Amino acid sequence: MERLALERRDVRAARVRPLDDAPAASGTVAATPVDPRRYVLAWIGFGIVALAWATLAPVQQPPATWSVAAVLLVATAVAEFLEVRLTTDETSNAFTLGESVVVVNLLMLPPAVALSVSLLGLAMAQSVRQRDLLKVAFNLGQVAVGMAAALAVLGTVARPDLRLDGPVLVAAGGGMVLYAVVNVVAMSGLVSILAHDSAIVAIRRHGVHLVGSIVGNTAVGILAAVVWDLRPELIVLLLAPLAAMYVSSRGTLRTMALVTEVRSEHARLERIVQNASDGIVLLDRYGRIELWSSAAERILGVPVSTAVGGIGSDVCGHPTMLALATTPSTVEETITRPDGAVRVVRAAHRPLVDDRGRVTGDVIVVHDVTRERETEALKADFVARVSHELRTPLTPIKGFAHALLDRGDQVDAAQRQHALASIAAQADELGHLIEDLLLVSRLTAQDVDLSGELSVEPVEVAELLDGARSWFATQHPERAAFVQDPAVPGARVLADPHRARQVLGQLLDNAVKFSPADSAVDVEVRTGDDGTVHLDVCDRGPGVPGDKREEIFEQFHRLEAPMRMTTRGAGIGLSIARAFAEAMDGAVTVTERDGGGSVFTFSLPTVS
Repeated sequence: MERLALERRDVRAARVRPLDDAPAASGTVAATPVDPRRYVLAWIGFGIVALAWATLAPVQQPPATWSVAAVLLVATAVAEFLEVRLTTDETSNAFTLGESVVVVNLLMLPPAVALSVSLLGLAMAQSVRQRDLLKVAFNLGQVAVGMAAALAVLGTVARPDLRLDGPVLVAAGGGMVLYAVVNVVAMSGLVSILAHDSAIVAIRRHGVHLVGSIVGNTAVGILAAVVWDLRPELIVLLLAPLAAMYVSSRGTLRTMALVTEVRSEHARLERIVQNASDGIVLLDRYGRIELWSSAAERILGVPVSTAVGGIGSDVCGHPTMLALATTPSTVEETITRPDGAVRVVRAAHRPLVDDRGRVTGDVIVVHDVTRERETEALKADFVARVSHELRTPLTPIKGFAHALLDRGDQVDAAQRQHALASIAAQADELGHLIEDLLLVSRLTAQDVDLSGELSVEPVEVAELLDGARSWFATQHPERAAFVQDPAVPGARVLADPHRARQVLGQLLDNAVKFSPADSAVDVEVRTGDDGTVHLDVCDRGPGVPGDKREEIFEQFHRLEAPMRMTTRGAGIGLSIARAFAEAMDGAVTVTERDGGGSVFTFSLPTVS
């Protein structure tokens, strides 16, 4: 008997889902236009009527012995467990040999006995499988209606002597065709209700398989009845091909399950490989590329369509990097990608070896270490810069201190005061540098929330500008600064006054470092569309290249090489300025200035 894919992709053994939790089909509403319970109850009612009719059926047939009925009852139950599954791209249908025994029951037993034996055997099989009671009742109902229809056709041929001649067998085949029609109508109607689909679509999807299974089972059943009638002892021979078919079906199912598992595992591994941050390359025993992950394409700049099938040593222009390796090794090369980008790439080779020690391939993990190498270079530069920055204030401190120690009594009061003032000023500068280094160390070591260390309050923009004028006049008395007054007198921003002046002072100091000695530094005030106040520090220096405008805010980053530096600085001032600005919900950015130079913008939110 045919099984349709609803719950475990089988029906009659599970022809109906548990009707209280049957899900709606994807893309459809949850409510069904027809109550499935009413549909099931209707078929149960039809089955009861069919059973009553079979009891009074006018089919002429001698009474069967209890032994024959018992044998067919057991055969009916066992046949329900002999399942064959047919799977296509759209459906998966399971068929049992139940219809084969149904045909034998029709031909060998009186109508009421045939129907009772078939229903009882089906009920026994489904009870062993612990099917839902409502499902079992529906299945029994549709089987009863289908067998009643087949009995009606069979009743057109009189057979008081149970002689299985041509007309009787033809009538049995015709009856089973009608049985198949009933089966298709019942099942398609239920599928259309549960899956929110039209009955025509359900028939097209499942009807061909269902009718085909019943026709095939009918042929087997007729053959079994004829053999039983002529040579009962040979009926056992029919079990051999049926058993072979069942075993083959089980083997096919296991193979399909294994194939599905392998495909699932392959898909999972494919997702892992393609989503890995490092590139993964697989070479065969001849060095040809079999696998080229998306990360390898991104790092090396070679598309998968070009790489796969090619020789690994020829792909990147560096023969040693992706060449087939016979021992575990790591190769690091500086490559130029097809798009012109220069990257430092490390390739870790792990050869694949079979049980005879032969190399059958090579798994290569490709990692872009450009950032790490740049960071290492920046750290090396930082050491050179910090050494220079520490030496600069220490030199005058040591010089004045030794002078005072050696001949302090020979120095007049004015010179002594100048020496002590210089020592104090250089010590203060050294202290500021050490404070900055400690702050950078904190920012680098952990994710420090600077906002908790600030005292943000409403501050007048004019106050910040006055502080900038005073700081500039003190630190750079030889330079000119033009500070624009705010367009809106009394305008206020939310900021920590001390840190905001520190950020503005850092931007002014940066502008002085990289501007010609005879040029002025401008500070302009403007208001953004969102009400944010922007303090623009404009210099007349060489400017910042577009691709370096974010890098200069990184810790220890300087555009000048450490051995050719013409300005002082450890490369940490701008990173600290941006960190404090962002902690005040502001920002520090840089743009190009019209006519040459740069504009560093310190943005702060206004008081609402």
